[in-house]
Amino acid sequence: MTTRHPLWIAQRHGQDWRDDDILRAIEWLISGVPAREWAARMEHVRRTFESAKREWAAGGPAALFDDGDLIAWYVFQARAYAVERQDWFEPEAFRIAPVFRRLGEVLASLKEVNGAPERAARLMSEGRKQPDDGLFELLVAAAYKRRGWAGVTFVPELPGIAKTQDLLVSKPRTQWAVECKRVNRSGYEAAEKSSGEALAAPLHQLCRTANRSIVVEVIFHEELTRIDPEYLVDRAAMYLRNRRKNTWSDKVSQGHIRDIDWRLMRTVLAVDDIFFGSSRMVELLVGEYVPFADHSVAADWTPAEARPLHASAMKQASVVSWVSRSPAAAKRKARHFRAIVGQARRSASR
Repeated sequence: MTTRHPLWIAQRHGQDWRDDDILRAIEWLISGVPAREWAARMEHVRRTFESAKREWAAGGPAALFDDGDLIAWYVFQARAYAVERQDWFEPEAFRIAPVFRRLGEVLASLKEVNGAPERAARLMSEGRKQPDDGLFELLVAAAYKRRGWAGVTFVPELPGIAKTQDLLVSKPRTQWAVECKRVNRSGYEAAEKSSGEALAAPLHQLCRTANRSIVVEVIFHEELTRIDPEYLVDRAAMYLRNRRKNTWSDKVSQGHIRDIDWRLMRTVLAVDDIFFGSSRMVELLVGEYVPFADHSVAADWTPAEARPLHASAMKQASVVSWVSRSPAAAKRKARHFRAIVGQARRSASR
């Protein structure tokens, strides 16, 4: 496998395609919602998105969507990928669009699943705050149907009365009750990410005040939630005073600091805009993008006139990239995974 050089430019042609699989999935999902209600929800999504983009253009990042109706945001972004790319928000849409495309691809099978329209209607109403579980259940049901299980039925839920399985599947001489479980990010992982951002924040402020642009790469040995909030900024301050203080290694972490090499970023910005905080921006500032690391980016940047979520120019930036190798953190994450597996086994045994 060859490594792609980071100096590439996004193509301008071939962007007028449609994804009809996604559009079919959307049409089916919203068919159980009254048209007037759905139009109002979509209008709320669009107003929130457009208002946030204006705030981004003014230099103040704002929430781009209402997390009280995530399924409406998902549909909005899926449609953006399918046909309305001016509304595309990469950090969210890259994981949303493939799910909706797969729903469209298996829609014929899904329509043969007993109770699927009712489950979809529940997803679009009661499940709007946490749509990932409902979408996963629909995909699992379609997968059973496509793999030769003659009977696939969603079990009506009885909230507050009894715990039920998600599906009953059967074929000659075989019948199973199915509980759909997926391993998602635990509360601990979310706290860990938030702690990493908190460690990076004073470092970003220091660089902004000093008008310095640096990259900080860290491997943590301790849990991020237990590290002194001034830990990274202290090391950055030493580097800004003396560039020879560019590495460290202690019981908390090991790391390296260097100045940003602006040649890649400025070469691309001369002909293109870059989505702020994206993997592409990290790649150009750092020289490569490490997908298994977490990244925090701050900068003095100019939003593009037509695309305010993209930078058209940058004067100063700082990047913190980190990986956690804390044994305690690994144990907590493994405990979360085991809990999910154990819950699935208990459900299957009932």
